[in-house]
Amino acid sequence: MSLLAALGSGLAGACALTAIHETARRVLPEAPRMDVLGMRAIARAFRAADAEEPPREQLRDLALAGDIISNSLYSTTVWWP
Repeated sequence: MSLLAALGSGLAGACALTAIHETARRVLPEAPRMDVLGMRAIARAFRAADAEEPPREQLRDLALAGDIISNSLYSTTVWWP
């Protein structure tokens, strides 16, 4: 499989995983809050760089984008030898 096809497969899998997680988060009160972990990590990075933290909604968007990117790259390693 080519690298481009592997990246596409990884992106599709990451989007599906994120959609399932977000749906579970909204429906199940006991669902794990991976978005909160991501938001805390991003806020910590901003503080470490002595930069102003973005608003909560923007932190959430950044955490979801980071989740999709990292899951895409991780999933790509499964499809690309």
